[in-house]
Amino acid sequence: LNSYLLAVLAMAEDSLGHSQESAAAVVEFNSRFPGISFEYFLNNGWLTERPEDEQLLLSAYRKIGLRICATDEELKDGPILKRLPECTATAK
Repeated sequence: LNSYLLAVLAMAEDSLGHSQESAAAVVEFNSRFPGISFEYFLNNGWLTERPEDEQLLLSAYRKIGLRICATDEELKDGPILKRLPECTATAK
């Protein structure tokens, strides 16, 4: 699975109440893709049409414990399209 599909799998398992499967997917995600955060996805193709959809994804991502904020270093190779307010103070 690629990073996007693995994150979606972890969120889907959690939403179905499969906490062990979700936790296993989170562990795999963190070991295979340590530099990928929610902000990374926002700036590299994970786009939503409505702000409400972005907030739903963010809530699900946060609930399963995946990293929200990217570092400036992680975003240096592409255009920075969006930073989350909670992340701008912590970006380094």
